[in-house]
Amino acid sequence: EALCLRGYFYLYGARRGLRQRIGDFFLHDWPHAIRDLWRETLLSVVLTFVGFGAGYWLVAKDKGWFDAIIPPSLAGGRNPDASVEVLRQVLYDGADSNFLSGFAAYLFTHNVQVAILAFALGFAFAVPSVLLILMNGCLLGAMFQIYVAKGLGVELGGWLSIHGTTEMIAIALAGAAGMRIGT
Repeated sequence: EALCLRGYFYLYGARRGLRQRIGDFFLHDWPHAIRDLWRETLLSVVLTFVGFGAGYWLVAKDKGWFDAIIPPSLAGGRNPDASVEVLRQVLYDGADSNFLSGFAAYLFTHNVQVAILAFALGFAFAVPSVLLILMNGCLLGAMFQIYVAKGLGVELGGWLSIHGTTEMIAIALAGAAGMRIGT
């Protein structure tokens, strides 16, 4: 009865305008939902860092792990054996060949897919969400290791921070929501 009563007031209660509903969502409902997910969000961020550390460490110890972690479509010719010039060219000279804009679009698409999957697969007791977040961190760590090994870690970090900051936050929040569903 209580559920029916709440449903009735939700459907037929006092009407609010679209502007007020949108404002309430962004000012109250969404921040409240994010605050409510703080444990899962923290776990999602920790899992990303654990995956990052694992990917970085594995590639640093054995270059063969790079090919096992990074799909060839994402590597784009970058690997532990690539020269500094090749890695630097990807970061700086790619603008002339439109490579960086295509690569940025690929990364954006990849990160959106990871975020959606991290949320949607959470229904399976959160296990796929956890594994997906770990793997995404592992990809990032493996890629960073080859750039750091060649002295280009700061440059790659700067390039990825332009778009990656918001995308990584979105992945963490989507993963947290997926973990909440699963638990």
